[in-house]
Amino acid sequence: PPSPIEAWVRLLARRALVLAKDEIVPAVMEVLARDSERLARHLTRTPGSSEAAAHALKQRMTPLLLAVVRPAFSGAETDPSAPTRAEDLELAHQAIVTLIASSQGSNGSASGAGASGVSGRPSPMTAEVRESPATTEAQAAKPERPCAYVKLLEPVLKGIDELVQTLEHTLLPRRRLSRHAGFASGQRVRMARVMAFEADRAKPIQFWERCSVPDRRSAAFLLLVDLSGSMRNGKKITRALEATALFAETLSRLEAPFSIVGYQDECVPALAFDAPFDAQARETIASLIDEPNASRPGGHNKPQWNDDGPCLRKAAEALLARHEDDRVLIVLSDGHPEGRHSSAEDLEDAVADLTSELTLVGVGVGPKTDHVSRYYPLSLASVPVAELPKRIGELLTEMLRAA
Repeated sequence: PPSPIEAWVRLLARRALVLAKDEIVPAVMEVLARDSERLARHLTRTPGSSEAAAHALKQRMTPLLLAVVRPAFSGAETDPSAPTRAEDLELAHQAIVTLIASSQGSNGSASGAGASGVSGRPSPMTAEVRESPATTEAQAAKPERPCAYVKLLEPVLKGIDELVQTLEHTLLPRRRLSRHAGFASGQRVRMARVMAFEADRAKPIQFWERCSVPDRRSAAFLLLVDLSGSMRNGKKITRALEATALFAETLSRLEAPFSIVGYQDECVPALAFDAPFDAQARETIASLIDEPNASRPGGHNKPQWNDDGPCLRKAAEALLARHEDDRVLIVLSDGHPEGRHSSAEDLEDAVADLTSELTLVGVGVGPKTDHVSRYYPLSLASVPVAELPKRIGELLTEMLRAA
């Protein structure tokens, strides 16, 4: 028989197991079921949320999944009796379990994802981290924008998948392992060089061949988005931000460095090169939709100006600091420079100074934007607003293939 101490330890372990099985696990499963139902109701009534959640689960994009789930648990639920689809209930369960597992693996990185549980029990969505009073106060101060980023992402989800699939094949080494001679050691010899060496022993031993992995050039991208007041007309800002979401999601999945900056009379930073592309970054991108209306909480909100030249120089600084082989700066613009402290000549000077160091591409958003051809060495002029995300995808493909 075991010693008294060991017997006592085994007894305690048995009691802990029974306690977990009979009390803890049922309580957790109850809360998990209620949270899943709440999230399912949100997915059912919010267009695009189900597709975005399924996309995030399939691609294992936890930050995007968190951005989709978070609005379902922000504040009190509006209609707890709303019907749900069976597929949304299963999707909601998978999403919550995935986020819980992710937060446990990263010391609670899913902070702020959920809300309080029902019946006084803590919800799994908030079990990891409690929001600070300052965070709660800041969230209450800004207007509700449920699934704003998801709404931007919905029209371009299919395009992102197709674009990434195409570019993944493109970015693979374009040829198989190749053999090169001229080494003092290697896997095999090249007979022509061996014979040359036999004829002249004074030559160095350089007849061995080695396999080499073909490499490809690297590239970094910066997207500079016009946030002036004219961008609010004809859904320009919506399509521009859909194109921005496609740009960001594609490059994120391809693990290519990228940055996003808006501009008015000054640069309006959205995502720096070294910043994580997480749920907060996606919310920041979605919030740019209010800048042309001067109504973005905590934003720059000076849409009456667009100082293209100085903002181009300022945004280019971060790209010039990169060490990739190719550095591409894409500008989305819908009007001539009308700056508070600059003119069209300033943009011409900035482009002239940067062209030798960067690949500059001007994209004219909407009709009557042929001016981009005047200012930028590479341009897409008068792009129909509805086609902007597609054209940005084609531009990315062209630039990455060239790299």
